[in-house]
Amino acid sequence: MKTYFRVLSYLRKYWPYLIGVLICVAVYTASTLLMMPLVRNITSSVGSGSISHFQNWIVDAVLLFLFLSLAKYGQNYWMALVGYRMLMDLRIQIFKNLQQLSMDFYANWRVGELISRTTNDTTLVQNTIVDVLAKLLPNFLTATGVLIYLFRINAKYTLAVIIIIPVYALFVGKIGGWLRNLSMRSREKLADIIVILQETLSNIRLVKAFTNERYEIKKYTVENTKNLRLEIQQVRISELRDPVMSFLNVLIVIFVFWLGGQEVINGTLTYDRLAEFLTGIALLPGPILAIGQVYINIQQSMVGAERFFELIDMKPSVKEKKNAVKLQNISGHVKFENLSFAYPQSEEILKNIELDVEPGQLVAIVGRSGAGKTTLVNMLPRFYDPTSGRILLDGYDIKDLAFSSLRNCIGIVTQENMLFNGTIKENIAYGNMSASEEQLIEAAKVANAHQFISLFPDGYDTFVGDRGVRLSGGQQQRLSIARAVLRDPRILILDEATSSLDSESEKLVQEALERLMKSRTTFVIAHRLSTVLHANKIIVLEDGRIVESGTHSELIAHAGTYKTLYDMQFKV
Repeated sequence: MKTYFRVLSYLRKYWPYLIGVLICVAVYTASTLLMMPLVRNITSSVGSGSISHFQNWIVDAVLLFLFLSLAKYGQNYWMALVGYRMLMDLRIQIFKNLQQLSMDFYANWRVGELISRTTNDTTLVQNTIVDVLAKLLPNFLTATGVLIYLFRINAKYTLAVIIIIPVYALFVGKIGGWLRNLSMRSREKLADIIVILQETLSNIRLVKAFTNERYEIKKYTVENTKNLRLEIQQVRISELRDPVMSFLNVLIVIFVFWLGGQEVINGTLTYDRLAEFLTGIALLPGPILAIGQVYINIQQSMVGAERFFELIDMKPSVKEKKNAVKLQNISGHVKFENLSFAYPQSEEILKNIELDVEPGQLVAIVGRSGAGKTTLVNMLPRFYDPTSGRILLDGYDIKDLAFSSLRNCIGIVTQENMLFNGTIKENIAYGNMSASEEQLIEAAKVANAHQFISLFPDGYDTFVGDRGVRLSGGQQQRLSIARAVLRDPRILILDEATSSLDSESEKLVQEALERLMKSRTTFVIAHRLSTVLHANKIIVLEDGRIVESGTHSELIAHAGTYKTLYDMQFKV
């Protein structure tokens, strides 16, 4: 119930629309209840032989159904407005929270599942709201009103009808429980399907390169087949409801007709009153069936609501302090003090890191795979917080700095493709949304990108495709560098920025990087040691610790781990 009321709380901001819904519900309910006396009067006028009265009641019937139809339209229209506006709010809210969550969250969640929860589960939450107001409320009021009216006509027959309602409730409740369990399993399976789809399409080049299309199709088919079985089970159970309840309704009508018919024959009940009562009986199944269906839908929707709120309630592990410091004119002095880091329930990846980097220095971080190089530089923009120790920027603990102040002074270029499916201009401008076109072009020139961009028919308005698929690796990398140039950061992080390029592309990218690194505090992670020979300081990480530190010539003379790595690359 807590989840249910939490979903309903999203309606508060839409009270003007809800007033319209409630007015329409009231008109709809009143119009439905008026059918019973209307049928009585029409039947009575037929019995009396009065043509004028009969015609008047027929006109009233037409007007009544007109009001009923208009109220139904208004109710559904206003509720649809509320539903779709709320759906937009839900998706924006969950997207905002996803933007605020820390990187450790994304290390543990699959992108496809997050997409499923942001799209499919929010739709289920919307359906709950629409069902409650557009279906449950009017049908509950109608059923209640009809029962009260029937009590006034004949309490004995009405009690006989009410006896069957608990049977309805037990039956619908049992079905709702089954469907809730199946819906949960189906939601999870649908998330698995989306994960496979997202991963396969994101890595389609790899799939084709290894001719694994059939494998991926089979994997996708297997998961869809599992989901199909769950969907069929849901249909089998939910569709059992209508025929069973319709049969019970028919039995009630026959039972009342049998009792009432005998009283009409015996003269203890008029046939117009019997017609009125039977009209009420005929009006009951629809609302009761609708209420049962709404209950079932709510049980299924609550699964989506719980999954939605699970994400909404998640808090970032890396948080900005209140009244955080906003630095101006950052020089770029970075100091790591006794820094250690471990992922939750994992061994330490970084251990007692001590490193002092003066403004404008180039620091190279080398070591074997898994030594903790990337993890170390991820500490600087606070993608993760150290488990102990601290990082100082210009003398300030970075935990005391505002995210904007810290991250706006850091530029990052990695070996991974970090391009959006937009134009070249949009991808470069991502580094500084307020930059002029002249500044953007200048950044492209610094990054050795302007020349190849100019060769495209659409120039800077050329679409790069999903993850930059229409560009070569070197072109993609130069756009990433142009984006960093446009940001004009005081601190630069280059994570294997040239490791996957051919010789010609590497030369162009390296030239661009040298221009970018000028007068900036730079951290370079490189497997190709030829790119860091002129670094002011080279640190060697091994098993999360700094085991060596110095210039290239000092480390070669030391004849330790660095020299071993160097010899492995350059020994003929």
